[in-house]
Amino acid sequence: MKFLSQLPEFKILEKKELVWLENQLVSVSIPAGKIISPQGQINNDIIFLNEGIIAAIYNNNKKNFIRDFYFNGNFFRDYQSYSNQEPSKFSIEAVTDSIIQKITHQKLNEIIEHLPKIKSISGDLDKIGFINISKRLETMLIHNPENRYLELLRERPFLLNEVPLYMIASYLGITDVALSRIRKRISKPKRSLD
Repeated sequence: MKFLSQLPEFKILEKKELVWLENQLVSVSIPAGKIISPQGQINNDIIFLNEGIIAAIYNNNKKNFIRDFYFNGNFFRDYQSYSNQEPSKFSIEAVTDSIIQKITHQKLNEIIEHLPKIKSISGDLDKIGFINISKRLETMLIHNPENRYLELLRERPFLLNEVPLYMIASYLGITDVALSRIRKRISKPKRSLD
């Protein structure tokens, strides 16, 4: 379980400020498979993931595409929907049983009025989000599927135990069959040339 006090961005707050901030957030337990924020609706929530795994999922004609996964200690929001007040192009769904804390855009503004340091923290979190999306885009554009899978194994090996393989395939931008072939090819021992 992750708490705001464990994140480096919140170290600038005094203990009493952190306690006050935690009391402003709404805590919710979400069962696996439940949609937290549906595609097609305006998403005004900023979500902090205390525990679990959550996915951002595009649904296009009954086919799902995983935009990204979020883990303990991640903040996220649908920046486009949130900033432009337009319907979200993806849903946010709990992949595992999860615990989140959330606030609305309006509530964030009230918090910033009461505790101006939050504006700086919010900016830092936005930068982190932008960098993560940029890295994801770069990976999808310049790496082949096998290298994307190997990178996933290096950076997030726990996903293979926590997330269904069809979701991992979607996240990698490949079919279940292609993922199965990659896994089979990687697991084969290399023959020596002796």
